Amino acid sequence: MEEHNVVRWSRLLSTAVLVIAVLTLAGWQFDVEFFKRPLPGTMPMNPFTAVLFILTVCAFILTVSDQQTHSKQNFILVLTGIIAAVSTYKVIQVVFGLNFTLDTALYTDKLAIDRDENKLNRMPLVTAINFLLIVLSLLHLFSGKNKRVIFAQRCAVLVMLNGLFFLLGYIYRVPEFFSSEYYFPMAAQTAVGFLFLSVAFLFANPKKGLMKQLTSSYAGSVIARILIPLVIILPVLIGYIRLWGHWYGILSTELGVTSIVLSFIIIFVLLIIFNTNSLNKKDVQQKADAWHLQYYNTQLHDANHEVASANEELRVALEELTTTNEELITSNENLVELNDKLEIAKETIRQQAAEIIQRKDDQLSEYRRNIDIIFTNTQEGMLLLDADSTVILFNKTFEGFIYRVASIQPKVGMRLSDVVVKERRDTAHLLYAKALQGEAVFTEAYFTAEGKEIVHLLRYEPVYQFGKVTHVIIMSMDITEKKNREKAIQQSEANLKAIFNNTPDAFILLANDRKIIAYNKAYLHRFMLHFDTEPEIGTDIVRYIPESRKESFRAMLERTSQGATVLYEVESFVNEKPLWSSVMITRVKNESDEMVGYCLNIRDTTEIKNAEVALREREEKFRALVEYSDDVFCLVDLNGTIHYASPSLTRKLGYTSKDLETLQGHDLIHPDDLEQYTRDWEDIVQNQGKLISITCRARHKDGHWLWMQGTSINLTHIPSVKGIVATYRDISPQKEYENKITSIAKELSVLIETSNVPIFGLDENGAINEWNDVTAQVMQFSKSDALGKKWIEEFIEVPYQETVAHLFARAIRGHALNNFELPVLTRNGESIILLLSASPRYNAEEQIKGVIIVAQNITELIDYRKGLEKMVQDRTRELNDALQKEKELAELKTKFVSMASHEFRTPLSTISLATGFIRRYKTKISPEDIDKKLDDIVRQVEHMNYLLEDVLTVGKAESGKVMVGVMPIEVNVFFDSISNEVYQSTGKTHRIRLDIACDQQVIASDPRMLRIIVVNLLTNAIKFSPGKNSVWFNIACSNNTLQLKVKDQGLGIPEEDMEKLFHSFHRASNASTIQGTGLGLSIVRKTVDLLGGFIQVESKLNEGTTFTISIPIDGRQENISSG
Repeated sequence: MEEHNVVRWSRLLSTAVLVIAVLTLAGWQFDVEFFKRPLPGTMPMNPFTAVLFILTVCAFILTVSDQQTHSKQNFILVLTGIIAAVSTYKVIQVVFGLNFTLDTALYTDKLAIDRDENKLNRMPLVTAINFLLIVLSLLHLFSGKNKRVIFAQRCAVLVMLNGLFFLLGYIYRVPEFFSSEYYFPMAAQTAVGFLFLSVAFLFANPKKGLMKQLTSSYAGSVIARILIPLVIILPVLIGYIRLWGHWYGILSTELGVTSIVLSFIIIFVLLIIFNTNSLNKKDVQQKADAWHLQYYNTQLHDANHEVASANEELRVALEELTTTNEELITSNENLVELNDKLEIAKETIRQQAAEIIQRKDDQLSEYRRNIDIIFTNTQEGMLLLDADSTVILFNKTFEGFIYRVASIQPKVGMRLSDVVVKERRDTAHLLYAKALQGEAVFTEAYFTAEGKEIVHLLRYEPVYQFGKVTHVIIMSMDITEKKNREKAIQQSEANLKAIFNNTPDAFILLANDRKIIAYNKAYLHRFMLHFDTEPEIGTDIVRYIPESRKESFRAMLERTSQGATVLYEVESFVNEKPLWSSVMITRVKNESDEMVGYCLNIRDTTEIKNAEVALREREEKFRALVEYSDDVFCLVDLNGTIHYASPSLTRKLGYTSKDLETLQGHDLIHPDDLEQYTRDWEDIVQNQGKLISITCRARHKDGHWLWMQGTSINLTHIPSVKGIVATYRDISPQKEYENKITSIAKELSVLIETSNVPIFGLDENGAINEWNDVTAQVMQFSKSDALGKKWIEEFIEVPYQETVAHLFARAIRGHALNNFELPVLTRNGESIILLLSASPRYNAEEQIKGVIIVAQNITELIDYRKGLEKMVQDRTRELNDALQKEKELAELKTKFVSMASHEFRTPLSTISLATGFIRRYKTKISPEDIDKKLDDIVRQVEHMNYLLEDVLTVGKAESGKVMVGVMPIEVNVFFDSISNEVYQSTGKTHRIRLDIACDQQVIASDPRMLRIIVVNLLTNAIKFSPGKNSVWFNIACSNNTLQLKVKDQGLGIPEEDMEKLFHSFHRASNASTIQGTGLGLSIVRKTVDLLGGFIQVESKLNEGTTFTISIPIDGRQENISSG
């Protein structure tokens, strides 16, 4: 594998990353959404990420350049340092939750807009980690030590795998990668950038480290170069096909997995067969080479013998040549004479040849002069190179061009690389090599000159002499203007296409034969509302027209073809809803003004139609409102003449439209109200647009008067109105009601004053404005003293003022207050309790103007109630205690029933199975088997006895029927015996490490109770330490106290279970899978209490538990003996 091809790929990939980063920044700068996020709905590349990519590519290009200087190396370190610093801060900011974020420093406003729209746009943590790996790889990639190169390449591989992971996620449409903040993936172009950059790093140094194993010419490297791309591409392709089938309902999950597994099997088998064939061919070739080598060795050996024989023959031949030499001397003399004759002929030929050459030189000089004129004056740059890539000749056009773009002064004798822009040297050498092999090559090259981009078309042409390529001529033509014109045309086409596809109007183009040529997205959207498939290009449009409209549609096309522009409206239905469209058909002409087709412009007019319908409905509703309203609507001119009156005028005042022709507005006004009405009318006339209220009496046609209230506004400045609009309402019943209310108010005032309960009133500001005699007696304030005082500040205790103010505010807003107890202060400072009810107080206009409060002095009643409440609380507490005990008893019964049904089921099932087995097979099984079954029955019966003994022990302890029997106990013998018994009964699964440290060999206590304590604790320690092999049992006697300590390294006890640890039937939450009754520790606790001792528990989850029991004993010899 040629090294320069790999390196060239490295540079191309890094250039691609640079282009991606620059396009991303352009997307943020010019709001091009596609450049920011090529996949809609995914995370965009953060601007800071794009900047880091640019810095990375710059550092990489400087690193792989041919000449390394001290300043360049320092600049590389600066660039990598910036990348590392930004990435490290990002990692620290995410880990420690810092507020300041660097990745929002660029385009802050645009990033904020994205965040407001719930679009992810931050630099992910994985991106920062990848940049740190890139920096490590770049710093070690070209190290002289192979280990550092391998380290750099491994970092690049990690980056490549990371980028490939996220790229596959987008290819496979992983939901978490689309607008998922929890996973926060890197952007799609970021993943591609890391993938390209990591491959570029690997290809940059292909002959060292890991890449050396892939680029060598050995068989393994060749196979690896074939297999690695296949191993990557094929699984990705198969996985996508499987998901594609799942997305479109073609493949179920099971069938998809089956297909993937079968595909991988086939691929791996084919790869193994390919690898086997390759290795077999190499093996066969090696064996053949070995055979040939052996054959050639044999041939060489035979040839050595033949050479020896030939040497002997050569010696004989030399003797013969000596004789022959004498004969040649004689012949030489004859040849001298012949040579003289040849010299004469040669001179004659030379003269003739010189004449021919002179004529050809003259012709060639003329040809060269013509060529020089063309070469010098042509607009194309020309550069002639020999077979060694040395400059032979160039024209002024080329000289000016290369100096303008690269400041290079070309000279004859320079090498090709000296007269080419540095960035294009590899490409130039590659094209030169192709031309030298006889291939004419064309390429476009982009340069920057004087701050502008220019484009040249470069042609590498071979020059032949005598049928062989001896030179290469490079011709350069400036095609910048052509390219700019092409770009302008492309941009114009893109703009037209964007307008065509993004306009809300639907467009469709038809040929003269009505066949569809093109349509935009809006048309497709409208089309898909009626059809299940998209319209086919080249299909007659009439195919999609409803049968009832086909003839009229053909006729409209015919009218259009004759020069008319056809406009019509059409109604269709989508989901039973009407859809209105306005259609315009026009002709499409070419540059020769010939008709080449039709253009249909379809505009959705549904909203306009709906608006027209809504407008008509509103007009009808307004007309109904005016004509059937109880209010009177009038249109009057400035002179008071009534031009329009609603029908309600006739219903209210009895005047008809004909009556109004001879009347003016002021003719109907009561004489007492006429002066005020005249002032209001002048105000209306003088103030356009001002709404003025009028209340007056108007005369009915039969002569009686009605109270009317209304508003008038001068709209003479509005051309469509040109008059005064007046609205009046009959308020005669309201006036009568106001008179009644006044009478009622007077009666209410008398009622308040004569009431036998305290009644007082407050205005909107909380000041007292009503105060009856009873209130004065209770509060010890006379009415004259109380009126005007602030009730809350003067009469309410400070702690209650805020609450009362809140309640007063609610009452002012219209919320009544009922039966509120409130302590208030009398004149002498005494605190009394009032039961208050407050209601809003309204004026004649139904506006709240204050609060009326009715009170009752309940001070003595409150004291009596408090005494009763205390008695109720005491009785309630006693009942709750009794109820709690009943609940606990019921719970214990439930737990006992559950335990008994569970714990007795297993031994009873075993006994039942064993007895059934013996009954069924007693004649077929041996006595030994019967004995085994009977032993099983005995063990299960003993187990049930233990369970019953535990239950009975708890029952006796709780009923106080257990008596303590103190007797002498030999410490060593007693506890050693119990330890062995537990060890045997638990199947010898755990070793009991017994440690006795007692000064006394004999103590006085109850051996039965001690046995119960030790057996339960040791059994629990073994049972709740599965997978362990030891428990510890320590006994100590000191200060007339027996201390028992049992320790295990088992499950431990959760903290939430410690409180109920010694309750009957309680089991820890982490012991549900271990058999037990939940009585063991309860029995231990009750037994220890009977012995006058206490228990301490220390436990850590998953580390073990230690129970320490201290029991008082009498260790005196005389007491032990007497006991």
